[in-house]
Amino acid sequence: ATFLKSEDVSWGDSYDEAYRRTKKLEGELLAFAIRVQAQPLEQQESERLQQFLNGVRHAVHSAKSLRDIRHNLTEFEDSPVHELNRYVDHFRAVMTGFFGELFRLGSGVAPTFRDFAEMLDRVHDWHDRLHKEVFEDIDSSRIGPGEISSLLNVNREILNSNVALLMAIQEFHLEPSESLAIGQLPGAI
Repeated sequence: ATFLKSEDVSWGDSYDEAYRRTKKLEGELLAFAIRVQAQPLEQQESERLQQFLNGVRHAVHSAKSLRDIRHNLTEFEDSPVHELNRYVDHFRAVMTGFFGELFRLGSGVAPTFRDFAEMLDRVHDWHDRLHKEVFEDIDSSRIGPGEISSLLNVNREILNSNVALLMAIQEFHLEPSESLAIGQLPGAI
């Protein structure tokens, strides 16, 4: 297989092109894993390989969730309705906070089960706060009926993306038993 190299994906690629290349890389990794599994593996090796495959799948799911709402975010940003612009700023703040915390998880001491469980709770808290805000804006008529469904969908997809990416990263850092336990927590996927 010809694996994608970092120079194959430029920062100038469109999100759709980067997503297409990511899916191609996922397929190459799955094909490689199938070839590896054709040979006898120790149980620990097999479990670890499965974790890596789960991590790749979660990462692609995360990217897909964001790809699916890009048009909504553009519409909100271009809208003359101030409240929709404010939501774009909120979505950016949530994503910036999330990625900042992910970066800190990978810095220094290896992250623990507890670190991932606490971050999973924070991701859900961010979602729930915005969900409440949307309903307050509905109640006060600050947003119209045409935007409600899209706002709630964007909020849900950001939650899905963040949880999926968190699950992808924990697959890399935690032992198989801990990874399975994280997957059993409320709000995990």
